[in-house]
Amino acid sequence: LQPGDLDIQPLKFEHTFFCKTCGNIASTRSCPHTSEHHLVLSGTRVREMLRAGTLPPPEFTRPEVAQILIEAMRAA
Repeated sequence: LQPGDLDIQPLKFEHTFFCKTCGNIASTRSCPHTSEHHLVLSGTRVREMLRAGTLPPPEFTRPEVAQILIEAMRAA
């Protein structure tokens, strides 16, 4: 493929996290707080939690959604 063949524009974005002080999802560009205020979970860590039957923090996902994911992973 040559540049432009797919007629799409890649979007680059920063890693995001939940800031306990801001009370919402943020990035280093939008949040003035240091890392001890941030809740960061990798996809790998979340999958490990779900496989173990552990609910991720509610700041990351709603408990009812996490429960559905736990059941789906157990069935797989």
